Amino acid sequence: MSQTVATRIAWLFVVMLAAVLFHSASAQPRGSVVYGILVLEDKLIVRSTDLTDQGFSQDLLVVVERPWKERPHAVFQTIEGKIALISTKLGNAVDNRDSLITLGMADQIAGTPPGILSIPALKANYAITSIVAINENKHLGLIAHFTDTPPYSVVTINTKNGKVKVLKKFQLSAQTRFGNFTRCPNNDIYATTLSPEGGVHLANLKLKQGRIVDQVKLLFNSSGLRDDIHSLACSQSNQLYALADPDYRGINALFEVDQGTGNMRFVSEFQVDEITFSDPLTPIPDAELPPN
Repeated sequence: MSQTVATRIAWLFVVMLAAVLFHSASAQPRGSVVYGILVLEDKLIVRSTDLTDQGFSQDLLVVVERPWKERPHAVFQTIEGKIALISTKLGNAVDNRDSLITLGMADQIAGTPPGILSIPALKANYAITSIVAINENKHLGLIAHFTDTPPYSVVTINTKNGKVKVLKKFQLSAQTRFGNFTRCPNNDIYATTLSPEGGVHLANLKLKQGRIVDQVKLLFNSSGLRDDIHSLACSQSNQLYALADPDYRGINALFEVDQGTGNMRFVSEFQVDEITFSDPLTPIPDAELPPN
């Protein structure tokens, strides 16, 4: 069987399965649903949880044979509100590359084959580790070693041809781990930082200034975190949510993040690897970005 035929069969199974799973999800109120991806050895699962329903979750999409055969990560919402992610294929300097996978609108994901945009090869063993949508033509991302370790660079990613440009105005510390980009509807962009001095901080991206500025230390039960959170997402009401396992129970959970104090309040368990919302965003003009 050819790879093309196998891929079509795999996605046909996905569409049939997801159509059964998704019929009740479409009734969930917009803005109250968090989406997550769970990557297993033989499948990719897109899962949702309703913040208004005591953490009720369900699987919306199960890709039994991942057609892109790579490592999916860095899930985010596009300007249109589609669920998208980065998928990294690791190899030598020639084979190492990322792809931008657009799964589709949450209420249409059941019957939509993914859009796949190849990103020209980065430096060997480097990958896009975090990403947010800026406007219809650009995303903003971080690139680093594929193990998600320093040093990092802030880049723009062209949504039409996948070309990556480094924003040199962002001079990031070579000793600090940066990650978990997310964007709120009010256009604030957040990240997390983890430095050798210890402690995970919520940070704010100052686009025009070309800076990532620590805002507040993240706290759980009045104590700082020893390890970084897994993911960060922002709701329609500009409320931040973190995906983390701060007490090392082996089960990831959602936490509401207080942007002023850094306190993380437990919401519900949610066993996924990364999270996002699926609401449209207002485009940020290119003029708000620093020059390359």
